[in-house]
Amino acid sequence: MEIAPDFTDVQWKALSFTGERDWLRAVAVLRRRLEERFLKPARSLLRQKRSGFAVLALDSLLVETLQQFLEGVPETPRVLRNGRQVLASQEYFEAFLTSPYFGSGFSAPHARLFYTTIRCGILHQAEVKGSSLVRRDRPLVSPGKDGKGIVVNPRLLHERLEQAFRRYLADLRSPSETQLRRRFRKKMDHIARVGAGV
Repeated sequence: MEIAPDFTDVQWKALSFTGERDWLRAVAVLRRRLEERFLKPARSLLRQKRSGFAVLALDSLLVETLQQFLEGVPETPRVLRNGRQVLASQEYFEAFLTSPYFGSGFSAPHARLFYTTIRCGILHQAEVKGSSLVRRDRPLVSPGKDGKGIVVNPRLLHERLEQAFRRYLADLRSPSETQLRRRFRKKMDHIARVGAGV
């Protein structure tokens, strides 16, 4: 099974991670995987005038995926909220959009509104919810007119996401980032079905 362009699960399982060469190769695999699946398509879409929703859909998938790598989990876990089990996607979005990787711009309330009105709206109803808007002529994120929504610039959000991804890759290349590497490897082992008998 190909897990990145020209790189298979068998090749991943053959990495020993005993030296820096394997770590650098592994980081390059992640770069190619996410570049081809998310970043290149989003860049291409951004050249089209009314592509903000499609770009934000791709970027929403990428935000959650990157947070899974940072947490070292195979998939977003479930949490108990209001007496029921739900995915911790909201927490993952808040954590990522307010993280040092992503940089400034999103407060915790704005990250929460991004998740509920932008991400969930686009992915579940093919529209943003409430009073939130998608506009290229605005800052990265700003409050909506009624204070119950936000206005998001898809071009600026995507640029910030690309920067965050580059920072993450740079950290993964550092031998001193042992915990970050361990979590990255755990997620990639899941993707390559290490230990799954496949």
